[in-house]
Amino acid sequence: MGDAKGLELRSSERDHEPPILLLTVVKLSWPGNSEVRALLGGIYVQLGEKYKARQEYEEAVRLAPERADLRQRLLHVGGKPQSQ
Repeated sequence: MGDAKGLELRSSERDHEPPILLLTVVKLSWPGNSEVRALLGGIYVQLGEKYKARQEYEEAVRLAPERADLRQRLLHVGGKPQSQ
């Protein structure tokens, strides 16, 4: 049964590769966009990669500290928003 779960995870990772690659290119072209960071964070959450999700959400909150939804997402992955 463990093998089937591993196959399922690899399939899920493959499904997320194109959006991750596209958003990474957009992030490089538009580094000040908090929404791009939030989208990447959400994909990493779906993949179970909390560390990467936390990094993206931390940057999203830094770029848009007024957005309570981004601060909430950061808290959900174990991050701590900086004081405003």
